Amino acid sequence: MATTYANVTVVGADHDAVLAAVATAVGDGAALVTDTADGMTMVFAAADEEAARFGEGLTAAALSDACRCTALEVTVFDDAILQYRLYRDGAELDVGVVATPVALELAELAGGALPEADAARLVARLGRGDEALAGRALSSDESIGTASDRHAWLVEALDLPRCAPGWGYRYLISFPDGFDGGPLTPVGSAGPQEDS
Repeated sequence: MATTYANVTVVGADHDAVLAAVATAVGDGAALVTDTADGMTMVFAAADEEAARFGEGLTAAALSDACRCTALEVTVFDDAILQYRLYRDGAELDVGVVATPVALELAELAGGALPEADAARLVARLGRGDEALAGRALSSDESIGTASDRHAWLVEALDLPRCAPGWGYRYLISFPDGFDGGPLTPVGSAGPQEDS
C-alpha cells in the first residue's frame, strides 16, 4: 500500500489550549502535537488513521470546538486520494475530495458522489491562502503526481506548516528521525518523547 495518513492543522489557538483539547479528544488514544508557530499547530492523532474514523474529521471538529478556532483535516489514502475537511468552532465549513480517477471510481462503486474540492471556497472559509495556487493543487486536471505531492502544493497555497505533507501518526511513530517539523509533544498513551 502506498502512503495513507491523516493530520490536522489548528489555526488560531495557543499551544496550551491545543494540548488540553487534544488530551480530551483522544481520550485513551494517542496523538503527537507540534509546537505552535505563526498561530498554527499540527496534530497527528492515532485514531484519525483507524479505518472507522479515517477521513471523518472527528479530531478536527473536536479541536475547533474546544479551542473556538479553525481546524483543517487533510487525509491522503493510498497516495491516490486527497480529502480535506474544514471546521470552525466545531461546525463543518467545507469538505472536498480531488476528483482523481481513483476517487471517482470508488465513489461510483459506493453509489455516491464526491464532495467537490473548491479552492475559492476553501481559501475564503479558511481566511488565508492563494486561490490560484490552491486551485491548481485541487484540480484533477493538474498533473502533480501523488496525493502527497498534491498535499504539499495545498500546504504551500494555504501557507500552512510545511511539515504536514506525508506525515501521520503511524509514520511519525515508525520514522521519527525523518520528521522536520520540530519537537513533538506526545499526548495520551504513546509516541516519541521530546528531547529533554
